[in-house]
Amino acid sequence: MLKIYRASAGSGKTFRLTRDYIRLLFDADTNNHHRRILAVTFTNKATEEMKSRIVKELYILAHGGDSAYHKELMQTFHLTDEGIKVKAKQILITVLHDYSSFSISTIDKFFQQVIRAFARDIGIHGGYFLELDTDEILEQAVDNLFFTLSDKENKQLLKWLTQYAEERIEEAENWNMRPNILQLGKEVFKEKYQHKAAETNDKMHDRNFLTSYKKRLNYIIKDFSDSSKNIAGEALSIIDQHGLTTDDFKGGSRSGIKNLEKITSGKFELQTSFLHMMDEASSCYTKGSPPEKQHAIEHAYHNGLQAKMLALKTKLEDEIIFYN
Repeated sequence: MLKIYRASAGSGKTFRLTRDYIRLLFDADTNNHHRRILAVTFTNKATEEMKSRIVKELYILAHGGDSAYHKELMQTFHLTDEGIKVKAKQILITVLHDYSSFSISTIDKFFQQVIRAFARDIGIHGGYFLELDTDEILEQAVDNLFFTLSDKENKQLLKWLTQYAEERIEEAENWNMRPNILQLGKEVFKEKYQHKAAETNDKMHDRNFLTSYKKRLNYIIKDFSDSSKNIAGEALSIIDQHGLTTDDFKGGSRSGIKNLEKITSGKFELQTSFLHMMDEASSCYTKGSPPEKQHAIEHAYHNGLQAKMLALKTKLEDEIIFYN
C-alpha cells in the first residue's frame, strides 16, 4: 500500500512520519525490524531530526511518559500500558545497540550506498569517490552571465552591475566584481540555501522586489553609518571646544576615547576601555594628569560628552545587527 502525504512546511510531516516508522517497528515480530525499514530524506538536518525524534519517542514510551503516539499504539496493537512499555524498551535497546543499521539517510547517500553495493556489476572500481566540482560549474555560470549582459532582457542586470562597479570605485575598492559574484554564488550550493531555495528564487526573479529591497538595505546602512558618525563627531567637537585632544584623556595615545575617531572613520565597534569611561568623569583621566586638564575633562564630560557617549552606545548596541 502506497501512502502519499502532501503537506507544507511546519504542518507536522515529521510527526506523521515518526508515527508511521514507530508503528512499523511495533508491527514486527522481531525487535530488529529497523534493519528492513528504509527512510530517505532530502537534507542531513532532516535525517538527524527524524532519528532524534524516533529515539526520543521510543524512550518516552519505554518509560511510561506522555507520548502523542501512546493511545494510538494501544488501540492498533491491543496492548496495555505495560505492554507498550515493554515493547518500546525492547525496540529501543535493539536500535541503540545496532545504530549503524538504523537507516535514515539523505537521497544522495542512499544512492551512493546502492552504487557501492553493485559497483562490480556496473563496472566501476569499488574504491571510487564522488566529487562535486561546484567551482567549475559556478565559474561557467558567471561567464555565461557576463556574455549575455548585452541581451535585451538583461538590461536591468547590466544597470545593476554598472552601479555596483561605480559604488566600489567610489569606496576605493577593486571595481572587478567577478570575485564577489563567485563568492555570493557559493551560497547556492549550501544546504541552508537549498532549504529556502523555492521561496528565494521567486524573490530573485522579481526585479521590482530586488530594486526596492536594495534601496531598503542601502537606507539602513547609510542611516546607521551617518548617524553614528555624527554622534561621534559631535562628541569630538565637545572635546575640541574645551581645548582638549583625545591624547589628553586616560591612556594617552591609546586612550579609549579614541574609539570616537575610529567610529567617524567607519569602524563601528565599542572598545571596553571606551565603555569604562561612561560611568564617571574621573575614569577619563588619571590622578597624575595636570589639574587644568582634569578640570577641562570634567567640564566637557558634564557638558555633553557623556551624553554623546551614552547615545553612541545605545545606537550601536541596538542597531549594529541590522547594519551588519
